[in-house]
Amino acid sequence: MSSHLKLIQLSIILIFSLCCINSAFGQANKKRIDSLYFIARDMTDLDSSELMIEKLLKEIRASNYNSGTINLVLLRAVNLYNSGKFDQALKVYQWD
Repeated sequence: MSSHLKLIQLSIILIFSLCCINSAFGQANKKRIDSLYFIARDMTDLDSSELMIEKLLKEIRASNYNSGTINLVLLRAVNLYNSGKFDQALKVYQWD
């Protein structure tokens, strides 16, 4: 019985540890995405900014980071507007 109890305790500790690691990784990933968003936002070259936005959107879709997605979509629309592509900028806001 005692070894059975130890096994259950170790299982609980392992599961709790994995949950904490996963949560910490998710938070670190969001901070990294936010940092890269600010870099993309401050870029003066719109093509480079768009490349970074595209890479970050792919990464965000895997992590379900909704506010990060919204920030990047808005930045994409602003970049299109600033490059004179007004119709494309409006289409960014028209989600199905």
